[in-house]
Amino acid sequence: MGNASLELPSFVTSLVAALEAVYGLGCVAYEHVRDERYRFEIVSKLFNSMPHPKRQRAVWDIVSKVVDKTQLLNVAMILTIADDELYEPQSE
Repeated sequence: MGNASLELPSFVTSLVAALEAVYGLGCVAYEHVRDERYRFEIVSKLFNSMPHPKRQRAVWDIVSKVVDKTQLLNVAMILTIADDELYEPQSE
């Protein structure tokens, strides 16, 4: 996922800032899907050992506080990935 250089809707910039405040700078990526719909990806060590449903509840709690109800359907998807899920341990 890359961060587009187009002018972003305000809900995207607000949501990215709010998520980065909790999960860390550089942990959030977004991708334009179509129209004003965006999907998001968060990679964080805070998700290590956290069950997926709990991750989603935590993230969507932030979304509900930051994104206006009229814009909620423009959040197409949010992937929550623990940083320890990204890398396979190297065998010796």
